[in-house]
Amino acid sequence: MMEGERGVGLKAAELQFIGKIFSIFSHEIRNHFAVIRESAGLMQDLIEMGRLKDSRGTGEQIKTLQSIDGQIGKSIGFIDCFSRFAHRMDSPFCSFQVNEILEELTVLLCRPARQRRISLEKAFQDDIPLLQGNPFPLQYLVFCLIEEKMCLLAHNGKIVLETAFSRGMVSIRLIPEGSRVSSVPKRRGEERELLLTVAEELGGVLREQEGGASVVSIPLASGTGKEA
Repeated sequence: MMEGERGVGLKAAELQFIGKIFSIFSHEIRNHFAVIRESAGLMQDLIEMGRLKDSRGTGEQIKTLQSIDGQIGKSIGFIDCFSRFAHRMDSPFCSFQVNEILEELTVLLCRPARQRRISLEKAFQDDIPLLQGNPFPLQYLVFCLIEEKMCLLAHNGKIVLETAFSRGMVSIRLIPEGSRVSSVPKRRGEERELLLTVAEELGGVLREQEGGASVVSIPLASGTGKEA
């Protein structure tokens, strides 16, 4: 692939990534509001039936209100996560915590993971220093790798996201666990080349390990590119 073609392909892939995140967000928020609407409808039914006057009705009222409150809390948390993701694109050079941007991805990917009955688990090292640069390419790279692992796993599988810091290098390891529907990543040569290009632009490397695990290693000093 020529240099110009690679750049165009990468931009197209990044836009596709943004589109997928927006699609996930809109569907998930719609589901959240559907649950709230259903709970509110139940409350209205209780009122119309006059069930709120007895102790049984009061208990159902409290349970319904707690359900609405809990769902609103989930919705606010999801919206806050999406807002942080969107605002990062407004500030391409910033200080950020690698665990935080991976946490955002696990929240934003909860819908496709749930649809595939795959759990996303975190094993983060707590004391990783802040990185300086643009977090978006790193999120894009990890998103693609998570999508790839999801396609490998059967229902009830698991993807473990590990982070570590050692000798000036930050590493992110994605480990698929569980039964497989495929043993080979369904990644075309061009897609593989794009992911390697992103890793290189981050100043790091992307390695595949036995068992289907992938490792992204980036240097702390220049792991997210240079300020424009």
